[in-house]
Amino acid sequence: MVKIKKILPAFLLALAMITTSACSFLGVGGNSVSFNLDGGVLESSFDTYTEGEEKTLPVPVKENYDFAGWYLNEQLTGEPVEKISATDSGDLSFWAKWTPKSFSIVYNNIEGATLSKQLDGYTFGTGVILPTAQKEGYDFKGWFDNAQFSGDAFSILTNTASGDKSFYAKWDGLSYKLELVLNGGILADAPTAYTYGVETVLPVPTKAGYNFDGWYESSAFSGDAVTKINADDKAGDRKFYANWTAKDGIAITAFGGYEEGHIGICHHRNLPVCQRQLQHLAHQILISLILRVDCHGSISQQCLWTSGSNFYKPPFFPHDRIINVPEMPVLIHMLYLGVRN
Repeated sequence: MVKIKKILPAFLLALAMITTSACSFLGVGGNSVSFNLDGGVLESSFDTYTEGEEKTLPVPVKENYDFAGWYLNEQLTGEPVEKISATDSGDLSFWAKWTPKSFSIVYNNIEGATLSKQLDGYTFGTGVILPTAQKEGYDFKGWFDNAQFSGDAFSILTNTASGDKSFYAKWDGLSYKLELVLNGGILADAPTAYTYGVETVLPVPTKAGYNFDGWYESSAFSGDAVTKINADDKAGDRKFYANWTAKDGIAITAFGGYEEGHIGICHHRNLPVCQRQLQHLAHQILISLILRVDCHGSISQQCLWTSGSNFYKPPFFPHDRIINVPEMPVLIHMLYLGVRN
């Protein structure tokens, strides 16, 4: 009994020391901390804390998401928590909240085009339909993620798409009708269509006895001559008229055996007189046809024709008028300014 009385105080003292030591340990690092990351990652972390001391919570990361704070419940209600306060106690658990990232969309090669809707961004995980585009003179062939238009065209972004996007519109020029009015000229394999957006050089026709003066959009040959359809010209069907200027002399078509050709060659520019002698092949009767004209083939005055006893005074006729030599084998004179040659 005496021994027990001696041992009991020592035992109680030892027990008190153990209890005190255990409480001190739990106070220093015995409270656990857990982080529920929901797919996120912590680069550095801790799993215990000391009561009575503040401790800042770590910031996790998650691909395509922005971290929106730690919450004390799985439902993510209440206010977000940034640190363990000095008044916190016991084991603690935190849940990470995430917000999907937003990304931008940039459209290239759309000068002069109209988009079906405005869409300059998207949110990860949602997926979007890209707008279509329209442009005068072109057919829209889709959006590509490179300026070389390689790979497949994009029409949508799926819910797994991420990152800022830059798309390039691809265009194919539409085909339009091209009509060339030759006005008596000749053109082998004349084009009948052209592709918008591509420079198209107009061909050069030929016409016996004439110089080609160019293509005009007006049948009256007003405005400037056109040599090509530029890539940035107006879209639509195009029609051009060939303008001609007679070469030196006047074109002539003979009947009844007379040869065809041009009346004269002007040897002296300051002497506007051109002449040609045509022979009737059947009767060997010489017909002398002398004209006073300028050397570009224009007759600027009315002329008096005489054939036997009949007189005919034709009206003014332009440079491209065909002069028909009569069939009768008689001498024909053309009078110019009332002077017989």
